[in-house]
Amino acid sequence: NKGDRIKWGFMKPHAMTIIGYKMMNSDIRFECVNSWGQETIGKGYFHISLKWIYDNVDEIIVHKNLFDDGLIHLYA
Repeated sequence: NKGDRIKWGFMKPHAMTIIGYKMMNSDIRFECVNSWGQETIGKGYFHISLKWIYDNVDEIIVHKNLFDDGLIHLYA
């Protein structure tokens, strides 16, 4: 599970940028740019699911301008 992967060092640091999203029926897909560059599959662009994010992401950075005014005080 994700907790064990973090605990035992199996989740290595890696950066990706989410540049958009697409609703597909009741599923959401996020369009990403991979930091490995254009030599990878899809020339560095690909889609990930919300489940993939829950399973594999342990830290995110969100610009404060993207937060709802009602939530910004919780994280500022």
